[in-house]
Amino acid sequence: MANIHTNFRSPEDIIQEIRETRAILHEFGLEKPLWITETSYTPIKKFQILPCYQGEEGFERYVHDALVVELNEGAEVVVWAALHDYGPDRPESDPYKYSGLYTYDLEPKKAVEVFRELSEELEK
Repeated sequence: MANIHTNFRSPEDIIQEIRETRAILHEFGLEKPLWITETSYTPIKKFQILPCYQGEEGFERYVHDALVVELNEGAEVVVWAALHDYGPDRPESDPYKYSGLYTYDLEPKKAVEVFRELSEELEK
């Protein structure tokens, strides 16, 4: 198994990274399953580096788009990096602090519904 992280990357960059990883593996005669063991983004505007994914709605769209691209490119497993937001010990300057699908107090964000709906759609 080979794994990569795709945090904060555009769907186009994710596709490129997956294809480059597969090409490198192929160069060495390796045909390994590919797992995305960490993908994430943030709903906090000051850390949102992708113009097409701004605000809370942009975060929700990113959850959907990143997962769809990763699975369509053949990733066998995709893991959203943080189930819930990080706690008060994590500084506000950390772009990952609010990247969870749930708040720190385990209240669901709208993005968790996007994740759930996509998961259910894939099970059909």
